[in-house]
Parts: sequence; C-alpha cells; structure tokens
Amino acid sequence: MKSKRIFVLITALSVLLALFLGPGRPTQSSPSQMPHLSPGDFLFTPPAYDSGWLAITAGTPLTLEHNLGGDTDDYVVDLTFLRPAGTHHLSYGSDWVGDDCKGAYWDGLTTTQIGVVRAGGDNYIDYVRVRIWVVPEADADSGWHEIEFPVFLEFHHDLGGNTDDYLVCLEAKNALGVHHLFYGTQFNRDEAGDLRSKGFSWSLLYPDRITVRRAPSDLAADQVRVRIWRVPRADYDSGWISIDQGEIKTLEHGLGGPFGDLFVDLQFKATYNYGINQISYGLDQYLSSDGTYVEGEIGATWYDLSGGSIRVTRGLSDNRADQVRVRIWAGNRLYLPLILKNYGP
Repeated sequence: MKSKRIFVLITALSVLLALFLGPGRPTQSSPSQMPHLSPGDFLFTPPAYDSGWLAITAGTPLTLEHNLGGDTDDYVVDLTFLRPAGTHHLSYGSDWVGDDCKGAYWDGLTTTQIGVVRAGGDNYIDYVRVRIWVVPEADADSGWHEIEFPVFLEFHHDLGGNTDDYLVCLEAKNALGVHHLFYGTQFNRDEAGDLRSKGFSWSLLYPDRITVRRAPSDLAADQVRVRIWRVPRADYDSGWISIDQGEIKTLEHGLGGPFGDLFVDLQFKATYNYGINQISYGLDQYLSSDGTYVEGEIGATWYDLSGGSIRVTRGLSDNRADQVRVRIWAGNRLYLPLILKNYGP
C-alpha cells in the first residue's frame, strides 16, 4: 500500500512538472493522465500565447502574431502595462482628457493577430504584455448581442451562489474585430464643451443577472458579449474594502516571484446605483467646460503591482467605487491538491 501511494504521488508530481515546464500552448492528454478541471481553473494554467514584455511607442500601434487558430470566441485576453514602479492598469482602454489621450487598449483580435495601441499622449506605459488563454467553456455566456446606445442590456445567467466567486469578462466587437477600446466607458467634452461618454461597461452583478451598457456617444461597441466563470479561490483576496474618494490603498499580497505572471481582477461596489461593477475602470478624468482644470475623476484602478504589494486608487469625484476588491492568481501552475484530487490510494 505504501509503494502504491508513492507511485501515485510521483505520477501527480510528473503531471505538475509537465504543466509547469511545458510550452505555452497546452498539450492534449488522456483523461486518465489529467485531472478534471472546471472552466474557471484556466487561471492556474499557462496561457496559450504570451507576448512577453514588449516596448511600445506612444501613437505607434503594435500588431502581434499569436497564430492560435480555432475560434476567437474561445479566447480570454489579458493586457497589462509596465512602468518602473511595476505593472498597472492606469487608463486601461484609453482615456481622453481634453485634447490629450492616454493609456492603451487591445483591438483587432483575429485567429492569427491582436493589436495593441498606446495613446499618443500617454506617459505611463513603457512596455505592454499580452496573454491569451483558450477557454472553450464558460459557466455563463451571453453570446454576441447587438447593442444600441444608450441602452442597458440585462443578461440573465442564473448561476446562483455567491457573486464573490465570479470572474466577469466583457468584450465588444465592431467591423474591425473584438476589442477593449474605452472599456469601462470614458467621459470627455465635445467641441461645444458638452460632456459626452464613449465605450461600454458592466454593472449590477447579481446571482441571476448582469447589466451591460453602451455609452451614448460610442462608435465602436456595436456588439457586446459577457462570459462569467466560477473561479477557484485566489492566491490573494483583499475582500471588499471601503475606499474614500481620492484615496490610495497599498495592499500587501506577499506572493513574491515573477510579479509579471500574476493575474489581477479588480471589481468595484457602489452603495446605491451600480452594485458590483467596473464602470470607468482604469480611472477616468475629464476637464471643465472651459478646459482649464480637471473637473471629474471617476472609477478606480490598480497600479504598481510588485512581488509584495499592489496599489488601488479611487477617483476624486467617483460615485461608483465605494468599495473595491482585488483578487490575484499566481498563474502558470496548478495547485498540488487540485492535481491530486482525482487520484487516490
């Protein structure tokens, strides 16, 4: 009996090493060799494509060849930015402030390529990194839906349980492909000085439904799609914490290692109107009608992720993120208990 247990442990460890050391694209194995993973467990597996950190020039788009093939509807894309203090999502999706645009976004996703655009006025992104997982299944999938503006679409997923176990992925599509341009929505003023908004966002996440909105002035999010996974417990979970307008919180996650490999999910919670949401994700600023000062700063974002900590900040005039929650998964590996759960003496 003892020798059988040793053999089982060696077999499980061999699977672990194969997953950790193998190439980025997962290999096929028989059911007898691999544990049964739920769709949300992709967070513990290597991405099928990893660009590594690439220098990017403001105003000069990058086109990356991933050549994954298959169906882009199975892709999960993660784009992160890097500056000397660490990785971040400052102005994720891009943010117009007056006549200047900052931040970055991904677009033009096909079965062979993906584009990354750094705004011409950005000062915070030195490098970008794109990771793509191939995840054919989700616990809930709305499919692609046309969306007018300003329309709220309510999708009934009926997953039940605790929304704290959910990971939400919202994407948009136009004639040029799937994208994250103005993800979370962004506000700016038109030539007449009137406030306008572009992009798309999700809010009001409940155990049975979620709401998606396309901004009134948006020109790119002709269709939207929501996927939701029940995900395994994160390596770090801050829980819901209160944050004041303009406050910066430094959270100690202590995970160490190559912090660029971490997968970060930041969600907001509003006390009244918006529930759990990602409205104005990345932090959104806009100027006064005369263009002389920053009148609004809404939403929230994370930045300066290192091997030990991460910072979160909330906009100075925000009314969407009374609480924030950060979850971090240490990617490119599977937990040993997860691997062993389908094996026994």
